[in-house]
Amino acid sequence: MQHYSLPTRLLDITSNPLVALYFACKKTEAENGKDEDGALIIYEVNENKIHYFDDNKVCLLSNIALLPFDAPLKRNQWGFNQIVKQAKSENHDFFMKDSMLNDVLCVMPKLDNPRIIRQSGAFFLFGCDEKKSKPATLSIPKYKIQIKKRRKKKILSELDSLGINESTLFPEIENVAHFLLRHRA
Repeated sequence: MQHYSLPTRLLDITSNPLVALYFACKKTEAENGKDEDGALIIYEVNENKIHYFDDNKVCLLSNIALLPFDAPLKRNQWGFNQIVKQAKSENHDFFMKDSMLNDVLCVMPKLDNPRIIRQSGAFFLFGCDEKKSKPATLSIPKYKIQIKKRRKKKILSELDSLGINESTLFPEIENVAHFLLRHRA
């Protein structure tokens, strides 16, 4: 939904370093309209910390979206009870630990969307800290590699030669057409 300007509790990530490099090099406009340096951010996620779209914890944190923005999420309060009730209705084997609400989960989505498949997409799903308006903190180790703005064009050209470009990562027809118009001979 963030692609349609709606706020979400999700942060897009990819397991493909070339796709990540592509997004780090795409033009980023500063407030003054000039291109800026990019950054490739590498998160270190242990395999046992990866959850799938139908996991209990994913179900619980996803249901936070159904609550009002200022809903309290402490045990035995209305918001907390609502999302636990919803999670139990979706999965009868649901179990709950108090700490589950303020987790940030690495989620592997259902592979039913061409864009997610081509981008090797996954997400960080953010829980919250005692109320919906206070998102959980991402505490996964990360490394940052700066991409100088002067190098972006060359890197994007090299990625294009490897088949990593707008038309392959965004398979919708309008994106492919846009790419072809820009690259016609």
